[in-house]
Amino acid sequence: MAMNTQAMVERVLATPTTQRNLKLAERYIRAAESVQKAQGKTLNLEKKVALATTLANTKMICEATNSSNIPSKTYFMDMLTAVVPNLIAPDIVSTQALESKAGMISYLRFTYGSDKSPVQAGQMFNNSLYTGRSEATYSSREIVEESIADGASLDYVPVLPGTVTVTSADGLTVYVDNGNGGFKNAATGADVTGATINYATGAITTGLTDATASYEYNNEQVPDLKVPEINMSLAQIPIFAKSRKLAAYWGFDAAYDLRQQYGTEILDVMSAQAAGEIAHKQLVA
Repeated sequence: MAMNTQAMVERVLATPTTQRNLKLAERYIRAAESVQKAQGKTLNLEKKVALATTLANTKMICEATNSSNIPSKTYFMDMLTAVVPNLIAPDIVSTQALESKAGMISYLRFTYGSDKSPVQAGQMFNNSLYTGRSEATYSSREIVEESIADGASLDYVPVLPGTVTVTSADGLTVYVDNGNGGFKNAATGADVTGATINYATGAITTGLTDATASYEYNNEQVPDLKVPEINMSLAQIPIFAKSRKLAAYWGFDAAYDLRQQYGTEILDVMSAQAAGEIAHKQLVA
C-alpha cells in the first residue's frame, strides 16, 4: 500500500501546540518565506514548524531569564528567522523541532509475521530508520532449508512433487524427491529405502535425525492455503537534546570603527558568523 509521506508529516505536525506556534510566528514566517522566494526556494511545512517551535522556545527562555542579561529579544528572534529556514538538515531528512529537551521519535516498523524458512516470525525487514534483511522467497512458493526431524511434517502444504531436497546437518548426505513420494540419493541416484514424502500432509521420513528440507508448495490452493503474513507496528525511541551555547562580545569602539570605515553593522557580522557556526555543527555533530 502506497503512503503519502508528506500527508503523514502534515498530520503528525498538526497538533494544537504547533498550530498555536504557527499563528504566533506568522510575521517571522512571512519574512522567511519572502527571503526564500527571492532565492528560488520554498519554505515547506516542516521548516515552518521548526521555525515556529524554535521561536516559541526562545521566547520562553528569554522571558524566564533575567532581562538585564538580554540586550535584545528581537535580535535573537530575527537571527533564528534567518538561520532555521536555511539549515540543510530538513532538505536531507525529516526533522521536527522539540518543545522540550526530551522527546520521542515514533516510526513505522515492519516485521514478518510467520515462520517460513529461512525467515522467523518477528524478524524486521524494514522500518523508517533503516532497512533490515528482506527475504526474496518469503512471498513465493519456495521454502529454503526448513529444519526437520525424521517423521515430522513440513510446514507448508500441499508440497509440489519433485521439488523436495533434503540435506543432512553435515551436508554430506543429500536426498532428492523422485516425484512419486520417494527419494533418491543425489550422489548415486539410488533409491533411498524407507524415505518417503506425503505431498498432501507434508509428512516426511528420511532416516536422518537432523536435516533441512528445501521445497515448493502450492500457494494457490484454497481454502486451506497458508499465507505468510507481515506485521506493522508504531515503535518509539527516546531522544535528548544536547545544549549548545554561543556568546558574542565586542567593544563599542570596534563597532563604531566598523560602521564608520566600512559602513557595516557589527551585529550583522556577528550574526553571520554565529549562523555559520550553527550550520557547521549540524553537519559535523
